[in-house]
This record gives sequence, structure tokens and C-alpha cells, in this order.
Amino acid sequence: MNTRIKKLRKELNLTQQKFADRIGTTANVLTNYETGRRNPSSSVINNICKTFNVNEGWLRTGEGEMFVQSSDNLLDMLAEKYGLSRSVRVLVEEFVNLKPEIQQAFVDYALKVASSLAKESKPLPSQPEESRRLTVEEAEAEYIKAISAAARAREHTASNITAADTEKTG
Repeated sequence: MNTRIKKLRKELNLTQQKFADRIGTTANVLTNYETGRRNPSSSVINNICKTFNVNEGWLRTGEGEMFVQSSDNLLDMLAEKYGLSRSVRVLVEEFVNLKPEIQQAFVDYALKVASSLAKESKPLPSQPEESRRLTVEEAEAEYIKAISAAARAREHTASNITAADTEKTG
């Protein structure tokens, strides 16, 4: 264990004094741990693990990873590795936090949808050119045209109603 404590300290880029301060001991005691002259108590081992997010199995036996991976760290690494967008990362996070039976229901539903799509004889139409994304300016212009057309239609309807009312009373 002595070499792993020293390896951990070096990995964290800490001096013996700073490492010792963080775990509440002295640099001399830490030197004794690192040289094997003294073995840390279970409470010291637990303190090292909690303070530095260290895998206790690794510290005691050398097996496994040096650091405990939190679920957020793992998700961030996954998102980075596969270039996931923020929304996809959140989707994955929410999915893994579901109860197993709800996860399975979600998977079953996705498989059912995929099966239904595969059974269709004709392929889905591709997106037409005119449905491309509009710029902000183009969207504003389309909005103004739509509002103007709706206003003209209301005016036309109102004038027809007024003219019909005039004919009935006249």
C-alpha cells in the first residue's frame, strides 16, 4: 500500500506536506506510510479515499482504477468521447436513472416503432427543399406575410358582413 499512497500523491501533484494537511496528519507520518515503516489505520485509509475520491480497493490491493468514477464524470466522458449534444447527454442521464422496468418499457416501445417502420413498403419521404430552416429574417418576413394575409381576410369578411347587413336593412 505504501507505493500506492506515494503514487496517488504524485498523481495529485501534491507535496507530502499538502497531502498530509488534507488528510489531517503530519508530513512525517505520511513519509512513514510511503516508505512502509508504518501502515495507515482503516480510518486513515477511509479518509484518503473520501478526500481524494480514491477507489478503496485500489488503495488496499492495487486492483481496479485509482479513482472512483462518479456517474456525472462517466456521463461527461461518454458525451465527450462520442460528441453528444447537451440534450442527448441529458436523455442518456435520465434514461439510466429510470427504474429497470421503465427502461425496458422504453426499449420495447422503440423496438416496436422500429419494427413498424421496417414493415412499411415505401420509404419515408425525404425532407423537401422548401422545408429547410429559415434565417431569422426570413422567418420574420414569413410571419409578417401571414399576419397581413390574416388581417386582410378579416377585413374582407367584416366588409362582406357589413354589406350584407346594409342590404337586409335597406
